[in-house]
Amino acid sequence: MEKWRLSKKLGSLLGDREDIMRRKLLAAVALKSVMKDWLRYCPGNPSLRSRIYNAFVKPVLLYNSSTWGISDTELKNLDSFHRKQLRVLNGLHWPKKINNSSLYKLSNSVPVSQDIIDGRWRLFGHVLRMDPSSPAYQAMEEYFLSDSPKFRGRPRTTLPVALEHDLKHVGKTLKKCEDLDELRWLAQNRRGWQTMVKKIVSCVARVGI
Repeated sequence: MEKWRLSKKLGSLLGDREDIMRRKLLAAVALKSVMKDWLRYCPGNPSLRSRIYNAFVKPVLLYNSSTWGISDTELKNLDSFHRKQLRVLNGLHWPKKINNSSLYKLSNSVPVSQDIIDGRWRLFGHVLRMDPSSPAYQAMEEYFLSDSPKFRGRPRTTLPVALEHDLKHVGKTLKKCEDLDELRWLAQNRRGWQTMVKKIVSCVARVGI
């Protein structure tokens, strides 16, 4: 394992997988604390429980998640972890059973994979609207200008790779600077950009991760 993956910046580990593992641990601790200090006083009130979870636990799980470049398998694992927490939140233990769609409806929630993809594209749109001389924009442009291999060995799912994967749902691509320029032009129209983001998220929700 590369040592940089365990380096922490702005509260997140630089390695996405390592950061996700840490986020899960922190979210589990946060849920345990919430169950002890808050939720024992509101039995039988799923709406209030969900509001408390969304205020105190979900932000811990999804902190900086818009920067993660992760695969569909890792998104599935996050959805599974989230559903496990929702079951604990609502006191649904074996032998009680509930399907996923009913669980989300009870909790007034959606798969966290949709939240991650939505946040990913909102952040990308923000960077695309930055001044081209800004460090974030220059780093992004340099990535697509370079013809050298990004990593040695097996291809990795990085944030640009994840964005390109999402774009397939709307018939676009992100492989070169010309694609980046087209997206930058689209991002200037905030309403049009938001419409495209909603379409991407809805396609992911319909197809499933």
